[in-house]
Amino acid sequence: MGIDAIQLSALLRGHTSIADVARASLRRWGRLGRASARPNTGQADAEISAAAADALSRAPRIFTTNDLSGCLPVDRYRQRAQAILDHRIEIFGREQFLGSDIDWHLDLLENGDPKGPWELGRMAHLQELACASRLCPSLAADARAEIVAQIESFLDQTRSGEGLHGSASLEVAVRNISWLLTLELAGGASRFPRPFVERIGRRMVDDGWFLAQHLEDRGVVPGNHLIGDLAGLYLLGVALDGAPGGDHFRRLARTRLSREASRQILADGAHFEGSTSYHRFTLELLLLAELYARARNESLGISSLLHRMFVVLRGQLTSAGEDPRFGDGDDARVLTMVPRSPHEHAPLTVLGALLFDDPDLAASLDGEEALWIFGRLPTAPPSNPSSAARFVQGGLQILRSPRWYVAMRSGSYGQKGIGGHAHNDQLSIVANLDGAPLIVDGGTGSYSGDPLLRNLLRGTGAHSTAILGGQEQSPIHFERLFALPDRAGGRMLALEDLGNRALISAEHGGYLRLPSKVTHRRRVCLDRDLEQIKIIDEFDGVGIEAVEIRFHLAGPTFPLYSANLLKQNELFGARGVACTGAILLTQSPLEIHSKKSVRSAVYGQSSLGSLVRLCGVLRLPARVECWLIPQEGIAVGDDIRS
Repeated sequence: MGIDAIQLSALLRGHTSIADVARASLRRWGRLGRASARPNTGQADAEISAAAADALSRAPRIFTTNDLSGCLPVDRYRQRAQAILDHRIEIFGREQFLGSDIDWHLDLLENGDPKGPWELGRMAHLQELACASRLCPSLAADARAEIVAQIESFLDQTRSGEGLHGSASLEVAVRNISWLLTLELAGGASRFPRPFVERIGRRMVDDGWFLAQHLEDRGVVPGNHLIGDLAGLYLLGVALDGAPGGDHFRRLARTRLSREASRQILADGAHFEGSTSYHRFTLELLLLAELYARARNESLGISSLLHRMFVVLRGQLTSAGEDPRFGDGDDARVLTMVPRSPHEHAPLTVLGALLFDDPDLAASLDGEEALWIFGRLPTAPPSNPSSAARFVQGGLQILRSPRWYVAMRSGSYGQKGIGGHAHNDQLSIVANLDGAPLIVDGGTGSYSGDPLLRNLLRGTGAHSTAILGGQEQSPIHFERLFALPDRAGGRMLALEDLGNRALISAEHGGYLRLPSKVTHRRRVCLDRDLEQIKIIDEFDGVGIEAVEIRFHLAGPTFPLYSANLLKQNELFGARGVACTGAILLTQSPLEIHSKKSVRSAVYGQSSLGSLVRLCGVLRLPARVECWLIPQEGIAVGDDIRS
């Protein structure tokens, strides 16, 4: 049947179904999807190219035609456009000089990870250049000429369906999306030389047939790649209406996209892969499909799902407007008109507020993307986030106060237990204090380019949770970089919000396989009057077990000895560490140590950060309490020493 051990494990544990396995097997054997075979129309290449160019010239528009020069930072667009014209392009947070002749196969990460050339080949930077051509009339001719030159250079070096760039379906889809957005933002296909439009149009037709025949649906539980394939195919179908294949692309994608979105978007609106970054990526893909459908006056049947996704996006935002970074993240973006960190999600909520006329979604006054699409911003000010939020299917609980944001991860590893983009992050927390990160996630590193780093950063030790017996919460199959079968069975227990005090709690059974048969239970309590957080870890088991509780801190740490007083709470003899803005304390018998740990804030890059470890041997059942307290909230005299 073509099912491997990991997929069989997911089936036996009830995460997936016989129907999923049978469907994947039929697709692998070629018994499904053959209707996408490319017909022989007998048309000459010139006819196909001309028809595609004609279609692109009348393609529906999703961007505003309003004059935005008075409400956007024109100088920034001009400066960044000049850098792109000089072939200085930012990839994965670093400016890369690509030389006078761009090598589209360049290994930008210098480790063999195809994500490097793939990211370059998505040509996200051309959207920004196209925007500048509208805002800066003096740059318009040069910008459009550069768009032509770069795309034609890419077409010279690649072939549809072949090689690194032509045979990876998701990359084909995202690149074609970027091309379509670039053409429209630069004024439409009619503003470009006809031979160029015919050439790119012909490539789009070929890529559309490739996507129709190579949808990434052969796995037992397909993930975000299939959403990307279908979204790209749908946009091509709409834009190529009247060209050979256009109607087929649109009809095939419309039927499949609605069904696939319903399968991948959970009841609470979270994407089913357990990654906050891929939630955003999938949302952007479905958003563009919805915008193209509305421009064509047809329905994809995904509107309510998309609205729920925006609710989750708004609900999980940190106080800095970012996602908490649980699970994998490869820094992927689809709407790239505005230079942003891939974790800066707040501006996207403005799009949701306008699209669904729901002012509660808007979390930001920064709405450049909304200006480009809708030509306006919401009239109401940004909404205040809820003081507590819970997304059961998405596996995320959040508490807020005027100063604190804290999120805890607990739930499915995603992808019906296969965990393709999951981490061992059960009961891990992320915290911000006064809008700045305090406790952070370890990040992703890279995928195939550095397997050791990949497995290190998806391991339990890279997260702010507990390790028992030196074991992983769920065993990692080191040779399977995109599979982490769920053995932990994390589940939420409670969310209580009483105004001045609130708590979230959860547990997992990943350590029941140990001789001590431990269930790890964690409660996070937020006192909004004192602006303090109490973290209670309970280990329910038998015998003696080695316990390590980890906290990955954003800033440097300094020793703290014998804190004698918490404001309004007596706490004698507590030990802990000070870090930027806060103090972490414990009264437990565990030894407390600070050291450096590897983390990755940007895909393809790693650095050293601060790690606090509470280590020792405990007789079970046991309980460990820790406090997070703003530095001004504790009186310790001269006991803080650096």
